[in-house]
Amino acid sequence: MSDEDIEEKIGPTMEKIESSEKGIFEIVKKVRKLQSEAKILKEKRDRLNNQCKTIADEARGFREKRDELNNQITELKKEREVHNKLAKEKSGEIEGKKKERDRLNESARGTDKRLQKLYEKNVKKILEKDLPLDDEKKLFKSIFELDARINDAKKADELHTEVVGKYNDLKTIDTKVDELSGKIREIANKSEEHHLEAVKRYEQLDKLSGEADEHHEALIKKYGEINELRKNIDAIKEDISKLREDIAPYTSELESIEKSRRELDLKKKADEAKGKLREGKRLSFDDFKSLLEGDEDFLSDDESQEDAAKADSQQSA
Repeated sequence: MSDEDIEEKIGPTMEKIESSEKGIFEIVKKVRKLQSEAKILKEKRDRLNNQCKTIADEARGFREKRDELNNQITELKKEREVHNKLAKEKSGEIEGKKKERDRLNESARGTDKRLQKLYEKNVKKILEKDLPLDDEKKLFKSIFELDARINDAKKADELHTEVVGKYNDLKTIDTKVDELSGKIREIANKSEEHHLEAVKRYEQLDKLSGEADEHHEALIKKYGEINELRKNIDAIKEDISKLREDIAPYTSELESIEKSRRELDLKKKADEAKGKLREGKRLSFDDFKSLLEGDEDFLSDDESQEDAAKADSQQSA
């Protein structure tokens, strides 16, 4: 079978192979384009994830500081509750002593100083005047009553002093409670600030996480498309391999024909070069190369060695 027949025989198959190889080339271009797009998506996703990590750390810091402040508030509230309880106890004591003081004041019906003057006045009457028995009895009764009232007035004054002291204690406690309440409000404001900052960070985190997830999903989709294209390439390569197997006997025969043709061509050029050499004509480099490649006996027999020496001397010249 001639080479023309072989080429005609395998022509359609070679066209299929060439078309398939072009198809692979086009698919490879698509793969590279998708890989470039996937790289951009991956970089964006990774950048967003890094931002998310930074923001999450910031949010955690604000939240931990908020919790720390809230713990301080809890402790201050406990301390304030202790003082409120103490203030309540003091208020109860004050109310009790005030009631007793008011009862004694009501019983005394006068101040200690005024009652003392009446007492001394009545005693002086008994001592200095000669009174009728009934008047004297009335006066003694008045003196005893005044003595009891004086004692009640003195006790009322003592209780009043205690009430004033406890009011001062209560005022100190109330001042401490107000101070603690002020600290609680101040810390609560700071806690609220940290809470709002944490919420703000978490809102940013949700937004960026959503964007990162979108890029990740798009990236996975790109990888899926790339894998599908690679499967297509593998399938086409397998088809090409089968086509090459189908025409292998023909291509082998064609290669053999082409090899024989090249050998004949080289032999022809070598003979032409040898003819030039024998005629004493100058050989070109291509002529010399043709002798070496196209005549296996060029350097083996004596005549050929003589021709080779001539050719070599020409090349040297």
